[in-house]
Amino acid sequence: MAVPGSPSERRKQLAEFLKHLRSQASPEEAGFPRGRRRRTPGLRREEVAEIIGAGSDWYAWLEQGRDVNPSNHLLDQIAKAFHFTGDQLTYFRRLAKPQPELSGPESTPVSPHIVEFVGAFQYHPAYVRNMRWDILAWNAAHAKVFGDSSRFPIERRNMLWVIFTDPQRRSTTLNWDVVAQQVIAKFRADWSRNPEDKRAEQLVHDLLETSPEFANWWRQYQTTETLTHPIELAHPVAGRITLERVNLRPELDLQKTISVYMPIGAQSTAKLKKLCA
Repeated sequence: MAVPGSPSERRKQLAEFLKHLRSQASPEEAGFPRGRRRRTPGLRREEVAEIIGAGSDWYAWLEQGRDVNPSNHLLDQIAKAFHFTGDQLTYFRRLAKPQPELSGPESTPVSPHIVEFVGAFQYHPAYVRNMRWDILAWNAAHAKVFGDSSRFPIERRNMLWVIFTDPQRRSTTLNWDVVAQQVIAKFRADWSRNPEDKRAEQLVHDLLETSPEFANWWRQYQTTETLTHPIELAHPVAGRITLERVNLRPELDLQKTISVYMPIGAQSTAKLKKLCA
């Protein structure tokens, strides 16, 4: 049998995800006594292969990022072995079985109708991003609440980069740790739709070099399909404002996301209207 070829970025991400899960798995829960000599925590590759009913060489190739094509049955067995959550299962299957309708370059500009739609929200901050989380358009309310995105050079006009490198964004976000970790998890899920995106790969590389917090949380391999946390702001003019997101995806451009921030409670609503009037 020929040895499969070198890893692509998609296979590399899949391999890293599986290796992390294996290192966190409990041998005892899987039926293997801890008494065996173990050089690393978690399960061995051959133990995972035994659980899922695959050859140890085949599973080793999967974790090495080789070009193997797992069947749906083996994907199900891997999911059961690692007790995937719903979001983990979506992420895993997206990497193992690519979805071509959402992959490919994101070169389509933002439609003028979308720009007009975002601008129509007078009292609600809103912006448009792509799967890489580049900030493509924003309204006046977003600039008043979060700062004008044009202050960043276009190559750094990216929400992930802003959250982890902008002192203003960090100092005014009271629950910054929670927000930052969930954004990492959502970015990871979005990147899995098009993992061969070299600019996204460079973005992650730069953040690993720049932000210790990003480097720590990125290596925890959390993934989520939805952002559920509110954002607690200490705005220098308006004071404390609590916001939640409503995310919309244009039917004719599924690679774009429109994020609209809604105030939570009467006080936040009043402060937002006064600030954006």
